[in-house]
Amino acid sequence: MATAKAERFSDAVLDSYQVFGDVAQSANERSIKLARKLASDITKNQQEAMELGKMLLEAPTDVAPYFSSAIEALARAQNRAIDFAQAVFDESLSLNNEAIDKTYKANRAVAETAISGVRNLVEGNPVVEAIGDQVRAYSPKSNGRTRKPATATS
Repeated sequence: MATAKAERFSDAVLDSYQVFGDVAQSANERSIKLARKLASDITKNQQEAMELGKMLLEAPTDVAPYFSSAIEALARAQNRAIDFAQAVFDESLSLNNEAIDKTYKANRAVAETAISGVRNLVEGNPVVEAIGDQVRAYSPKSNGRTRKPATATS
């Protein structure tokens, strides 16, 4: 019986360690996803910059279409930067919520198993009952002794 309880506690602790491993793996996967998005955005920005350079080289005196294209490219780059920042925020928030939820559940399982084990250890234990009897014997309510209120002397 005690071995089964110890085994359940050990399993709960191992499960909680697994949660930390799972959260670390999830964080790693999210980091890879964000790194790929960043690399893609950088590549797009570089391609647009090269196209603008090519456009300027082909018609150096025709600046009106160049400036229009440059402003559009800048707006697209800013949109990509905002999208990336939003993705980082979303992934961070999601990871934090996942970590908190999984950690809470794992720690709760460990605590419940530990509490159950202690309760089973205490219930029906003659040593604990003897200590409880001694505590109750010295309690003012149980032995009829009450404290007299202090009287003022003048």
